[in-house]
Amino acid sequence: MSLRLVLSCGLIVALTGCGAGARGGLPTGSGSVLPDATGGTRVASMTNAAAPAFSILYDFAAGTDAQYPSTGLTPYLGSLYGTSEYGGANGTGAVFSISPGGVESVVHSFGGSGDGYMPSTGLLSVYNGDIYGSTVFGGCVTGAKACPVGVTYALNKAGQERILHRFYLHPALADGRQPMGLIEYNGLLYGLTSSGGVFNNNANQGLGTAFEIDAGGTENKLHDFGAPGDGYEPAGTLTPVNGLFYGATTRGGLYDAGTMFSMTASGTETVLYSFGAPGDAALPNGDITLYNGTLYGTSTSGGKYNYGAFFRINVDGTNEQVLHSFSGRADGLGPTHGLLMHNGHFFGTTYTSDLYNGDGVLYKMSLTGQETVLHTFQGPDGLNPNGDLIWFNGQIYGSTHESTNGYGEVYWLRPDPRP
Repeated sequence: MSLRLVLSCGLIVALTGCGAGARGGLPTGSGSVLPDATGGTRVASMTNAAAPAFSILYDFAAGTDAQYPSTGLTPYLGSLYGTSEYGGANGTGAVFSISPGGVESVVHSFGGSGDGYMPSTGLLSVYNGDIYGSTVFGGCVTGAKACPVGVTYALNKAGQERILHRFYLHPALADGRQPMGLIEYNGLLYGLTSSGGVFNNNANQGLGTAFEIDAGGTENKLHDFGAPGDGYEPAGTLTPVNGLFYGATTRGGLYDAGTMFSMTASGTETVLYSFGAPGDAALPNGDITLYNGTLYGTSTSGGKYNYGAFFRINVDGTNEQVLHSFSGRADGLGPTHGLLMHNGHFFGTTYTSDLYNGDGVLYKMSLTGQETVLHTFQGPDGLNPNGDLIWFNGQIYGSTHESTNGYGEVYWLRPDPRP
């Protein structure tokens, strides 16, 4: 793999030649490729001091390296930690770390007896110096008569894993299946499952739950989604605001296009808003962001063109407004995951662009819905960005699920030009 440094040739940063001496966006002789112990590639790069810059930090490789990162990154022990759906020693997912210089290592390989596999979310760095996460499958101990469907786990600084809780679909337990992102609140972990619980759909898989877990792994189911009038199939993570948790479901509500809800710490849930009216956001991403007392989010569908929307809503569910409708072309379609707030603007990604022919964009959004595309992914620099963006060491970091040269990439973008 050759070094891929991209210098801005205008507003959209892309892997295209910028003029004389450029090939694939790389000025000849401007950088070097550094081998990595896992077989991937870490990239040494130069940046353009006059404009926002974009660069690939690491390109995942075949073999036992992490592959197909599916979530955002978490700062931990001076590096960035993340999870991948596949790869690792067992091919069923991994936790990896990447240093600011691009040195990557696999910290934990999922899939052993009793372990989960296919991690579903990013990692939460909380108390006791450990990091926490969840997987959507696995947890079955060899010889067990009943197997769970997903686990929550903790990793210590040495990479040693401890299973906190195994989620079972069995009706006698019905505590949910396929857990998602975790948050810490008042010394407890809170999260959602995308299915399971007491209310079933036609496939008898359950419609989702909310739960809490203490540091010792004791789980308490707080709410079953899917009752008449309720939303179901919750997504993402919960957002704590003034003693309440806020979140979104992808289905249910008046139009069966998702809801926004609030929930007390004891599990009393209130549907605040139903998405899906004509022109409204539909199928919201679960991650809701609070800024200056207002909630902001994105949806994978709906809006004027039905390719997704950026919206705002009051914490009591009133005054919901679609601030930007994605057109499905150069501005992207199908925004994914949550939003990053930095210097009064939101930053996010879309999974694809150009009416499904493109590979996604990274954008900046004003509070009034004015979108600026900062980077258009074109294959060699990654395909289908996903996972939450983070701000780390003065730059935005994110990952792509795939790439034309490998199994996904970690990248950074500096949105603020340096003098």
